[in-house]
Amino acid sequence: MPCPAHKSVDYPIVNQRVLDAEGALQELYESLRPTESDREARKALLLSAHEAFLAAEADLGMRLRVKEFGSWVSGLEMQDSDSDLSLEWGGDGYEPPKDVRVGVLAGVLAQLAARGWQIDAFRESARIPVIVATHEPTGSALKADFVVRSDGVWKSQALKILKDLDPLYTSLCMVTKRWFGAEGVNDPVNGSFNTWSIRMLLLFFLQSCGRIPALNQLFPANAVLMPADARRKALTGLRKAVSRRKPPEGGSLGELLYMFFHFCINACRRWKSGLLACPYRGAWIGDRGRHPYRQKAVILDPFNLEDNCSRTVNSEAIVSLRDAATKALHELESGSRLSFLPAIRPVVSTPTSPTASTGGTNENDSGLAECGLAE
Repeated sequence: MPCPAHKSVDYPIVNQRVLDAEGALQELYESLRPTESDREARKALLLSAHEAFLAAEADLGMRLRVKEFGSWVSGLEMQDSDSDLSLEWGGDGYEPPKDVRVGVLAGVLAQLAARGWQIDAFRESARIPVIVATHEPTGSALKADFVVRSDGVWKSQALKILKDLDPLYTSLCMVTKRWFGAEGVNDPVNGSFNTWSIRMLLLFFLQSCGRIPALNQLFPANAVLMPADARRKALTGLRKAVSRRKPPEGGSLGELLYMFFHFCINACRRWKSGLLACPYRGAWIGDRGRHPYRQKAVILDPFNLEDNCSRTVNSEAIVSLRDAATKALHELESGSRLSFLPAIRPVVSTPTSPTASTGGTNENDSGLAECGLAE
């Protein structure tokens, strides 16, 4: 039964042709999961980055704490997922000014370059300054993003817990991310969706199916903005709340993907009318005065309700998403092979067990810890 937040959503009945696509979708999901060699290459990346951090510390005269975040921490990593590293110093709540952040990143950049990293971009003027670099010594070109004091550290830990609300969330995340990429709408630099916004949209979608609850039932509002002790308590409370919930029964990856394409078409109409997606409340809301994004896709970050995590999305991307979903529905309903499958499938190799993930269960239990680099 649809949850009250989305009681107007009426998904069509899935036909046999949709069910017939399940095998190909499961094959795609398995091919996207990291292999043991992928994890070994990532360990080499982390070791090289750690050497650069130590050298940068000496140059800058400061002690840096390094924390991971992103896909590899939340347990949603794929073969080609970037590594995300946050550089921190000072006490809890310390927010260095932008010029200081840029200066620290510049020091790290010099040490990365000295160790053979390819510097793809140094976005000094971005809202959150970032280094994008590629590590190639192992023969695998792996990318990493380096930022200063990212709230993504806590949010990645929270998402690692939230993903267990629905056993199909992980596979749905991987397959839809590839679909977004194949359709050219997973490119925030050029005006479309970033990966975090896609994952929040999927949580919102699963609420529309009645498979997961509104997130305000699980943790306090604006949790990422709370002091460190309160954030830790919120994370503990979230873990307990999720563990007490019974996972949804039934459904398949193909059925959910079919419904998600319908959901995207409906969402594009709602965004165009000025509504905002709010996974925290599990509802579409119409507070345009507070969030004036009429011509953009708005997905309010459930961990910081003042933040539109899809702020990069322009009107053209909304149209592209609608058209891509319409095309995918036609392919599913007609029994055609989904056009995005062969275009995006990487070389299939034996995936490792999800339990072998280097993503941790707290801020100090991560791939860095596995490499012996955690504090």
